[in-house]
Amino acid sequence: MMAWLRLLQDLVDALQSGRDPAGLSGAAALGLFMGLVPGWPLQVWVAGLVLLIFDFELTLAGLAFLAGAALGWLLDPALDAAGAWLLAHPALQDLWTTLYGQSAWRLTRFHNSVVLASTLLGLILLVPLDLLLKALLRRYLAAWRERLGFLRWLRPLDALRRWIQRLQGAGA
Repeated sequence: MMAWLRLLQDLVDALQSGRDPAGLSGAAALGLFMGLVPGWPLQVWVAGLVLLIFDFELTLAGLAFLAGAALGWLLDPALDAAGAWLLAHPALQDLWTTLYGQSAWRLTRFHNSVVLASTLLGLILLVPLDLLLKALLRRYLAAWRERLGFLRWLRPLDALRRWIQRLQGAGA
């Protein structure tokens, strides 16, 4: 319960921080991509590295990761079918054979139908999602930031959470 309050507080802080909407939308788009692709293939590590290097908002990326993982779980049968179709397509056999012959490409796990299809879906959604979120965040920042300042009530709840944790730690 307390972890969810902390997460909600971090999200509100990120939205109220005055950060550039491009950074916030980029974090959400990359987080969704990372969550959508199952396991930890190379492309997920690269996206995570981009998040860290360019100092994106990690709380927003983490929430988007959870949303992407849920979306990937829901779409798993369709992604499996699409990936299997791509892997079995006769026109692409030479491409898959060539890529699989290179050790670096094996780290992407494109031989897995779900990983292949979810990576392609994530890449297709990356730019439109970033643009959509950027537009929504600009609208939010222009109209709602001050109106939602009342969410600062989460700060005392965080202090309560820390106090409860100290009490639990002292009793253990």
